[in-house]
Parts: sequence; structure tokens; C-alpha cells
Amino acid sequence: MGRSLSRAAHAAVSGRTPSSVLLRWLPAAALAAGAALSSVTPARADPETQPLPDHFTVPACHNLALDTGRMIAWARWEQRYPLEKVRFDPYAPGTPDWVISLTESWVKDAYQWRATDDQVLQWAAELGSTQYLPKAGQLTKHEHIAIWLRRIARNCEHGAT
Repeated sequence: MGRSLSRAAHAAVSGRTPSSVLLRWLPAAALAAGAALSSVTPARADPETQPLPDHFTVPACHNLALDTGRMIAWARWEQRYPLEKVRFDPYAPGTPDWVISLTESWVKDAYQWRATDDQVLQWAAELGSTQYLPKAGQLTKHEHIAIWLRRIARNCEHGAT
């Protein structure tokens, strides 16, 4: 079995390293205390990110999927945090309702979702190579993250709020 997708998966999620984003994302006190992600503002994980609009838009959803989705994936697959530790409330005052709704549904989804062989094939086809595919049960954590991030971003197209 080839691992050509592992490199593609790593590249798909490594626009920024999860740990460097986490350091900007979590308040220093929460990081030092090893606190759950409960004091984080998911809409503003990156200080350079523009504020999210009050109403759902596809581009804003994609930005949220990239930013907040990476942190959810980092906690779920990289750190193997239990669901109870990955919480986003209380949200910062003024956080749009659609952001809260999507973030909460993505956290639940990350812990319930299981990759299928069909999803692996779809992901590989999107990347341009369907040779030497691993089975869904043989995916690396980076492959899981890449498939899951593409999956939640794809739902933005359908107005999933």
C-alpha cells in the first residue's frame, strides 16, 4: 500500500502548523493551565482574520472552516482530546449565531464521523490521484484531518448553518 496520499494530506492541512495557530488562539493563562478550549473565540482564532459577518455567507463559512476547523481537527486527531475538553462556550460577546451553530455542529461531527472508503476515493480524486489508496481504517491522522476539513468546507456550499 502506498502512502502518496499522506504527503498530500499533510500539505492540505499544513498551511499553518496547528501548534502555531493554537499558540495565537488560546489565551496564555488557558494554555498554562491546560484548560479546555472553552475560553476561545473561534471566529477570531487568527488575529489577522477579518471579523465574520452577522449573517452566513459561503466565503465566511469557508474561512471559519479553515480557521476553526483546523483547531477542532487538531484537538480531535492530533491531541486526541475527549469531546468534553473541546468546547467553545462561552463565546465572545457579539459572536454571530451562525458561527456558534456551525462550530458546535463541527465539534460534534468530528467525534461522530468515521471515514469511509468512498470518501477516501472522492478525496483522492479531488487531489488528482486514485492509485495506491489506503482503506478508510488505515488513514493517518493527517489524512483524517484533510478529508474531514474538505468535508465540512464542502457543506458551506449548501448553506449548512
